Amino acid sequence: MSRIKAEELSGNAVPAVYDPNRTSDGKFVKGNKAGIGWQGRAVRQWKEVQRLWFTCISEEDVERMYARIVELALQGENLDVALKATVYWTDRTFGKPTERVEVSPGEPQTEYIQPTEEELAVLQKLIRRTSAEAAT
Repeated sequence: MSRIKAEELSGNAVPAVYDPNRTSDGKFVKGNKAGIGWQGRAVRQWKEVQRLWFTCISEEDVERMYARIVELALQGENLDVALKATVYWTDRTFGKPTERVEVSPGEPQTEYIQPTEEELAVLQKLIRRTSAEAAT
């Protein structure tokens, strides 16, 4: 491929405009405030909060919080708390789902989940536990 010469450019070509805030290769010149990014009061305050958070919390604190979340998810007495802890743990461990599946109410479902015997036993235990909690 050959280089295009200035004479070959069409009449629609836009000539380069000199910008005193940029160098010849397009980078911001030294001292330009636009090259720094937005440094408003809210950003400075947020950075201070982050600094305080990370200096005040220890690794042991993080491990204890993690253990408590797992404990709530596995042995939570309140089903709502256990469910929220489970959702929180899975979101932080595996990431939030990237795609939502929407089903219209009138649309028949052709695929059904076939649980194993072990999964059925767990579901039945969960139903009994939920029923017992609702009764009390």
